[in-house]
Amino acid sequence: VADADAAEYTGDPDAMANALSVIQEVGAHEEAPEVDSATASMCIFGGERGLLAVLFSTHSPTEKRIRRFREMSA
Repeated sequence: VADADAAEYTGDPDAMANALSVIQEVGAHEEAPEVDSATASMCIFGGERGLLAVLFSTHSPTEKRIRRFREMSA
């Protein structure tokens, strides 16, 4: 819902996809700091995700979000 609202608000879903791509690319080259499980949910960087983390995640995987934004702009 938030991604769809962002695309509507900005009027440019392709720009949103590009922004997520940049964040993902930068994150891929940076080493994520050690984070305990109590604060991991507040972080935007990835790392290993267990089943519970996937089930209770507040965001879809970045690739899926980028694909949806690209579909909105088509």
